[in-house]
Amino acid sequence: MSSPRPTRRDVHSERRLPEIQALRAVAVLYVVLFHLWPGRLPGGYAGVDIFFVISGFLITSHLLRQVTATGTVRLREFWARRARRLLPAALLVAAATTVGVYLWAPRPDWGGYFTEIIGSVFYVVNWVLASNSVDYLAADNAASPAQHYWSLSVEEQFYIVWPLLVLLAVLIARRFGTKQRVTIGVVLGAVVTASLVYSIVFTPMSPASAYFFTTTRAWEFGAGGLLALLPLTRLSPGFRISLSWLGWGLIALSALVLRSTTPFPGWAALLPVAGVVCVIYAGTVRGVLSPRPIVSLRPVQYLGDISYSLYLWHWPPIILLPFALGHSLSTVQKVVLLAVTVLLAALTKTFVEDPVRHGVLARRPSWNTYLATATSMVLVAAIAGGGLFYLAGVAKSDEQKASQLAGSSCFGAAALAPDNAALCSTDTDLGYSVLPSPETIEDDVPKELYTDQCRTNVKDSAVKNCVFAAPSGTPDAVVALVGDSHAAQWFPALQVLARERNWELHVFFKAACTFTSATLLTGGDLCTTWNTGVMEALPKIPNLTLVITSAQTSIKVETKQGETQAAAFANGVSVWWQQLVQDGFDVVAVQDSPRMSKDAIACAVQKDGTAAMLDCGVKRETALSRSGVLPSAVQSSPDVGLVDMSDFICRETFCPVVVGNVIVYRDTSSHLTQTYVTTLAPYFATKLDAVLAKSGN
Repeated sequence: MSSPRPTRRDVHSERRLPEIQALRAVAVLYVVLFHLWPGRLPGGYAGVDIFFVISGFLITSHLLRQVTATGTVRLREFWARRARRLLPAALLVAAATTVGVYLWAPRPDWGGYFTEIIGSVFYVVNWVLASNSVDYLAADNAASPAQHYWSLSVEEQFYIVWPLLVLLAVLIARRFGTKQRVTIGVVLGAVVTASLVYSIVFTPMSPASAYFFTTTRAWEFGAGGLLALLPLTRLSPGFRISLSWLGWGLIALSALVLRSTTPFPGWAALLPVAGVVCVIYAGTVRGVLSPRPIVSLRPVQYLGDISYSLYLWHWPPIILLPFALGHSLSTVQKVVLLAVTVLLAALTKTFVEDPVRHGVLARRPSWNTYLATATSMVLVAAIAGGGLFYLAGVAKSDEQKASQLAGSSCFGAAALAPDNAALCSTDTDLGYSVLPSPETIEDDVPKELYTDQCRTNVKDSAVKNCVFAAPSGTPDAVVALVGDSHAAQWFPALQVLARERNWELHVFFKAACTFTSATLLTGGDLCTTWNTGVMEALPKIPNLTLVITSAQTSIKVETKQGETQAAAFANGVSVWWQQLVQDGFDVVAVQDSPRMSKDAIACAVQKDGTAAMLDCGVKRETALSRSGVLPSAVQSSPDVGLVDMSDFICRETFCPVVVGNVIVYRDTSSHLTQTYVTTLAPYFATKLDAVLAKSGN
């Protein structure tokens, strides 16, 4: 049987193949060069958007041909074909990345890395990253070796939904007797319009999370899809040449003018998307002045051919090799890495992508593909899940050890108590491993607070009053803790006091939001709304007598002309404090935790379990360089007390990462570990009592 003659639409699509391969080559080159040398190609991340438009065009063209030939969309066959095309290489790289994490990544990073690898395997990592982008706990997290899978996740989600939309349009056309192509265009056009509007509106509001949302990216695929629906017209060669060069110019411009600070996608993504649309619509055009001689070069076409595997392989080594080598990659090493990545991509294309795509699974019923896919995904996820299972065991063991050591005269903050100074000297050998274990420090937080019920997240302004009832049911006192994560970090100590003193404890906690009347430069409107709401909620709490607050003093606020940041910060917090005092409450501020350097924390992790950990830290004067901000605010509010725990965190001239066999800091934002703050409880109580006694309460 002879093959059916290609339709005019098929021929039109085939004529674009050299341009599409060239677009793929440029897209992957943009992304790789941006990741290796971000300063040289600041908008290189737009290469991902080029891929999105191409995918939308090709997949919609394929679906239209299928609808024309069969009158419907064969979903099982379509999804099986996509699985054979994309998943083998993706799962291979994910498995290799998992092994690399086990071998080279620091243990504190395992939790985040393995979680993102599992999200990548199941193609939901873009939502994981979107969630982390608005999670203040994750703000300092380094990029994971699987982070680049976010774009593949968006693409796979598109492949699931898009054929369903086309099928829906076909059914609508059949039901109402309308033209299929017109109906498909209306349905897809409505989705594209909604996604574009949402992207434009939402991106400025939350650019960090909008970057990863499928809903803010769908219109980019849709732009390619609508292009596949356009009727063919006879364009003059001169016009097509001009249109093609215009497209390539817009693509080049996007790599040069876009910046990491550009809210993206939103309006900005129109630049690369429009460029790709112009190039594809112009098609292949010959002529002395056309781009054809360049885009048809064999290296360009070959790079486009291996672009998918090259995209997969390029990123994990950029993240993992510095851990293996012990230093950042040099220029020479980056060039070598680029060459090796191209080789890996070529091998993967030849021995993995093509054989699976056209091999035995392609000749068998689609359920065979689904079974092989599910088995492979579960296997790779299980390998990464083993790391998470190990971390859970370590965390449980840490809790048991901490419980056993609680009350020891040299455990945690007790080692800095004046009465224990001689017994717990800096020269004392550790004798046992520190707590929490380095691999779990990032999760050593008061988990009671880090829930959707208690914490107001970065992108939210809802006032949440998280109440911890008094042990006896009838409280002897009602106390409120208010502020950002640097206030919430004191919760473990206050929780101990609440249990001992039969307090009812209320917590108002918003990530990255200082309790202040000033306008913050980040999250300003949301924080202002939250702050105002908290000030309205506090007086309504029955029998509330004491409000305790703290803040990350490095947060920037709006300043008046001639006003310093420190003064503006101090003035902003003191306004709220004085208002609370006027309302009849005792107000106590807790000095912000001393600042710790990233290198010092990394030092302690590397020297885990050895006495050398005691040498990791910073000079006290460096750690306390911003320590005057809150005391300055207290001085302008004479009825407000100050609890300063610095002497139980730092030694006389040095602030160590480890005190009394407990790791003090859990991240580079100088958040204290829950384990250490718990050991501070008795000393916190003494200082709090002294402050309240001084005020006559």
